[in-house]
Amino acid sequence: MPKSPPSLEARPPAKINLTLEILGRRPDGYHALRSVFLRLGLSDRLTVQSGRRGTANELTVSGSSLPDENTVRTVLALLEERFGPDLVTLRAHLIKVIPIGAGLGGGSSDAATMITLADKFWGLGMSQAEKEQIGQAVGSDVPFFLGGASAAMVEGRGEQLTPLPGIRGEAAVLLAIPDFPLDTPAVYGRYDELGESTNTEAPSVSEALADDLRAGLDGPGLASWARRLRDANDLWPAAWSIKPDLGVLRVFLEATTDTPWMMSGSGSTLFSLYGSRAEASAARTAIEASVAAELPRLILIVDDLVNPDPIGRNQ
Repeated sequence: MPKSPPSLEARPPAKINLTLEILGRRPDGYHALRSVFLRLGLSDRLTVQSGRRGTANELTVSGSSLPDENTVRTVLALLEERFGPDLVTLRAHLIKVIPIGAGLGGGSSDAATMITLADKFWGLGMSQAEKEQIGQAVGSDVPFFLGGASAAMVEGRGEQLTPLPGIRGEAAVLLAIPDFPLDTPAVYGRYDELGESTNTEAPSVSEALADDLRAGLDGPGLASWARRLRDANDLWPAAWSIKPDLGVLRVFLEATTDTPWMMSGSGSTLFSLYGSRAEASAARTAIEASVAAELPRLILIVDDLVNPDPIGRNQ
């Protein structure tokens, strides 16, 4: 093995689902989907460096607590299993910025970044296909983050990626994260209980949006899509039925900002689209003025799709 560098650092980004269409159950038990992913600027921070000789690989976390079984530890275990016991001891530190259990893909992004950093740190020389094989064993969203695209049409279980151009010029997303996470398997389970989706918009919206991105979509152009995207997530009825307060929050946000709000992934993050940072920041201010007393734990984040640190955040 080549000598490991002193340390490596990267910023694992979040994502939102602009659309999410469920196409049915696969033979392996997973749901087949079609979804337009958009990478955000909002990012965690992951650092790796050499650990003490003779000790086990180590992960420490700050900013938020993670369960013992988390994606970064899973990646390290899979790499140890594949490449054997002769690897230099690695110590990783993760600073969590992306809220957990919010449908923003933070855990998958952390996993993808850990695969990339570990490959460099240990000099493993993995091919892209090998990285994706490890990623798919960790989570369905990991291949998107490994691909590095600004946007993509994601299909199958999440392993089929068609990269799409990102948003041109200035754009912003306002995220509203309530104080209750949603469990992804539970939301998909409720989706199955509710039966076939009655949403006929998602297929045409996903494809039409992808065509617009290919043609070159800027921030105001993306914001103009909001009304068509509002009901383009097939998991919304399931998430709402599990957490009725999510529906109440959406009504409040739409009344306060006079703009459509969408859900990312299986929730619980709701988001709205803006053509500029100033517009998104103004909407955040309006919401804060209304919810300070009633929803003190509602997290509001203004993201410009570029900067790893929020343009604005209330907590």
